[in-house]
Amino acid sequence: MISLACETCGAPMAAAEAFCAKCGAAAPAGKAALLQMARAEQAWEAGDRSGATAQLERALKSGLPQQQLPLAWRKLGVWLEKEASESGKAELLARAGQAFKTALSLNDADEMAHQLFIANWGKQGLMSQARDYYQARLQADAADAVALKQLNVIKLSADFLAMRPPSPAPIEPQNALERWLKPSPWKVGMAGLTLVSSVVMVVVSLLHAPATAAPLGDLAGFGASVPMPISLESILYDPGAWALQGGFSALLLYFMYRSR
Repeated sequence: MISLACETCGAPMAAAEAFCAKCGAAAPAGKAALLQMARAEQAWEAGDRSGATAQLERALKSGLPQQQLPLAWRKLGVWLEKEASESGKAELLARAGQAFKTALSLNDADEMAHQLFIANWGKQGLMSQARDYYQARLQADAADAVALKQLNVIKLSADFLAMRPPSPAPIEPQNALERWLKPSPWKVGMAGLTLVSSVVMVVVSLLHAPATAAPLGDLAGFGASVPMPISLESILYDPGAWALQGGFSALLLYFMYRSR
């Protein structure tokens, strides 16, 4: 928050004071602009984004003290970017870039302003123009350490953006059932083969003519004969058993698909 202080003795001053209560000196130059900047910060903290940026722009036009200007322009750029992000107004990004550039023209040693300026042009898709800006400075002065440093920053940023994000490490199954359902080529192949063969055998079993059961002969002398209850052929051509096996294979394939 902006606070007023006497330029002579440094004592704090209230907004309504025209003279310092401690030493009697006049209020600092640009008092109205400083108060405007204070109101802008209050509006920002209250969530009034557009109102805050408008107040800050008015403060910049009202004659802020020279030492306040670089920070105020940098702050305006940050606020405009925030407002652009929340409102989706892309034109605010360009205004933010101009604010950062103005801050740099007032204080070229402000490392944060350089980083914000480069990031802003990157968001606008104008990173090549930011590179041209610093290259032009370096051509004009080969000893421009700031331009050389920022060109390296731009190169590192471009290299970072070009890198493919690392693939997340696969999560290993935690229990025996999950490990058993984790798909592998041989598991999928066996389940698929079982499903296909079960479907084929269901069709074959339905088309197969049932064999006549052989009598067991006289039981306990009563002269009665009964058919054999179970035979290998009846088991082999049981469509229900094959359908059950096929359904189990299909269910297994489904769970393995879900566990990929």
